Amino acid sequence: MAILLSFILQSFGLVVTATMQVGIAVVFSLVVGFIAYRGIQGSTRTNLVVNVIQLAMLFAVTVMALAYRFINPEQVTFTFTNIGAIVLPHDASHVLFQAALAILVLVGFESISALAFEAKNPKDIPRAVMLSLIIQGGIAYVFGYFGVQAWMNSKYGFSQAAASGAPLGDMVRIMGDVFFSGNGYVLMLIAAAAVAAAVLGTTLACLNVGVRVTYAISRDTEAPEPLGKLDTRYGTPAIGVWVLTAVSATIGAFGVLSLRNLTAIVLLSNFGTFLLYGITCIATIIALSKERRSILSRYVIPILGFATNMVMLGAVVWLGFIGGSDTQWAALFAIATTAIWMLLGLGYFARNSRSAPSQVFPFPGKEGPEDRNTKYSILGDKRAEPT
Repeated sequence: MAILLSFILQSFGLVVTATMQVGIAVVFSLVVGFIAYRGIQGSTRTNLVVNVIQLAMLFAVTVMALAYRFINPEQVTFTFTNIGAIVLPHDASHVLFQAALAILVLVGFESISALAFEAKNPKDIPRAVMLSLIIQGGIAYVFGYFGVQAWMNSKYGFSQAAASGAPLGDMVRIMGDVFFSGNGYVLMLIAAAAVAAAVLGTTLACLNVGVRVTYAISRDTEAPEPLGKLDTRYGTPAIGVWVLTAVSATIGAFGVLSLRNLTAIVLLSNFGTFLLYGITCIATIIALSKERRSILSRYVIPILGFATNMVMLGAVVWLGFIGGSDTQWAALFAIATTAIWMLLGLGYFARNSRSAPSQVFPFPGKEGPEDRNTKYSILGDKRAEPT
């Protein structure tokens, strides 16, 4: 959001300093945190409006891009002369890089699983998961990707896009000048507003997921207790919301300072995502091992999921090290930060499990009969004595 707003302000001739960009990132985090603090109903309505806006804008821009290609009003030479070659893989490293970026489309899927407790009908959850993946990955991502690649041409190619702060904005401005009698600048501002709404919706979804996962872990006594306390007015885990808002503001302020920092955050995010999904697949195998389900759902799909995530995890590291010096630094930063965070988490988990009953993997420690009864009753163990 800080980069986007800086691009818009600079298009008006204003100078945006690094301090101003940091300020935008912090203020934006606070706005998103306030919406999340007010409750899931307001967040859901906001996301619904945002989704409609961004999908409509995506459709409009893609249709214009394809119209530009087939009409070719400026008689340019297109980068891909064969339109079928757009979706064909050209280089293994490029495919892996795209896959590492495409993992961001899973934000909707994560929101559904994290907010499952809010569902009125549990049967809607798997349907919503599949629908979100189809809309985001099968329609929005592929459709937008195809349109942009089809539009790339001799007037504005990949080299110009790499040097631009907002290549999509440049693309919309050029098409607007052609199709709307030189009003590309106005169209670019409209598209920028839609992108800003999309960034707001995505960030809000991420924060809601993070808050509720943190809340659940705290309720399971595996994270500090204050993170699981609910606000009496809005029924939201207020402390967890504002803690994660502060974390988001810090990450945004760090990332906006340079492209190297931003790359480090992207790699760090992907690194953690693939680790999380891989561990989730292992947990699924354990959880379903005694269920009366098919071998496909109990073992084959989770094992394939784990293997795919590990491949992508390795790809993130590999792509980092084969890149330039800044990319290598970003990859090392992501690996080191992930390792430090995992050690801190495991350290807290081990210490907490020795001093309090754990509902996940109990460590042997000092506990009285009352503690054992509490733990066993929570876990559904028959050894719990009546109280």
